[in-house]
Amino acid sequence: MELSRQHPLSETLAQLSRSAGGGFQRVLLRCLDQESTSELIEAGAGIVPTTGLVEALYSHTEGNPFFMTEVIRLLSESGELTASHVGTPAGLRIPEGVRDVIGQRLNRLSEQCNQTLGIASLIGREFDFKLLNTLIVEETQDRVLEALEEAIAAGIIEEPTGTAARYQFTHALIQETLAQDLSTTRRARLHARIGQALEEVYSDNVEAHSAELAHHFTQSEAVTGPDKLVRYSLIAGERALASHGYEDAIAHFERGLVTRDISLSGTESASNEEAAALLFGLARAQSATMERHQEAGAFTALSRAFEYYAETGNIAQAVTAAEFPIATQGTRIPGISELMDRALSLVPPDSHEAGRLQSRYGGILGARRLRRSSTGLRASSRHRQTGGGRSLRSADFDLCRRCERAAPPLARQSGLCTPGHKAGIG
Repeated sequence: MELSRQHPLSETLAQLSRSAGGGFQRVLLRCLDQESTSELIEAGAGIVPTTGLVEALYSHTEGNPFFMTEVIRLLSESGELTASHVGTPAGLRIPEGVRDVIGQRLNRLSEQCNQTLGIASLIGREFDFKLLNTLIVEETQDRVLEALEEAIAAGIIEEPTGTAARYQFTHALIQETLAQDLSTTRRARLHARIGQALEEVYSDNVEAHSAELAHHFTQSEAVTGPDKLVRYSLIAGERALASHGYEDAIAHFERGLVTRDISLSGTESASNEEAAALLFGLARAQSATMERHQEAGAFTALSRAFEYYAETGNIAQAVTAAEFPIATQGTRIPGISELMDRALSLVPPDSHEAGRLQSRYGGILGARRLRRSSTGLRASSRHRQTGGGRSLRSADFDLCRRCERAAPPLARQSGLCTPGHKAGIG
């Protein structure tokens, strides 16, 4: 860490440099990289960590050797550290040894500086001076700036290169320590004020900052209630989907559903437009992340949304839900054909919507109908071979026409519906 001229150690280092007659040399100690982090985990915990585990611990400690050692020791002793994971996110709490070291640094700062940093820690790892100043109404701008300059001199925060009036904590664990020192009630009230202030700051484009707003209104739900939490979670989920952030999208949609006391594993139809949107969003996000054998869960969420749209007459949204490719080719999901039949019954048979539905799920419907048709056709063939063929020719022809309408390519590929058969001469 580079020290400013005002730092108490600066004069000491200057004296050492002069008294050592040129033999004194400052060595910059850098943080560990991910490869070294992996080696430290293996040595400290006796396990061969996965890439995901290394990334999680590296992100949490940013490669600081002391922080890393303390976190590994704490998690190993609590049994939360295995080769593949670190338990729940809450399991990555700050070890007491790290808290003590950080606390000693913070205790050297003035009370005003600590109070200012405590509020800033809830805004995020990075924070804007203008927003921070609006939250500290009892102090002038100059007093807030003095507190921030004191923190910069102590190496607690820094100004990112090339930015003005923006600051960031030098380490995420410093931010977390400051946030955890606040009482639960004060944290909730401050998050509420931050969320409300951000709504004003981002009033022209709140959608772009929906994830940030969802976070603050989640933390302040006891103060602000569930409505804004769910609203911004829904928007954030849709934006995450659009940018292929499927895991984030799932977290946003699930948070909204849980907040509204809607079961994630239920089968009942959505109760309102908001619930349907959350379920449909969850289904789309899950379908992008689940293995083939798990797709039934995503389909259940989709069908709950579809039922609401169908029951309320929102045909356009019902068709949108039904034609979403929730199942990969060859996957059998109970109920999917019935949903398609229901969707097709909502639109005119010669409409564009019907065409899209048939195009999207022709393979699924065709496979089901071909199985039914092939049974009848084989029975017809056997009947003809025993002398009763002419009496079943009409039924045979009807079956052929149905399976070909359902999926023409499949019907032809199956060999069950040959040109001669259609003409009634097969």
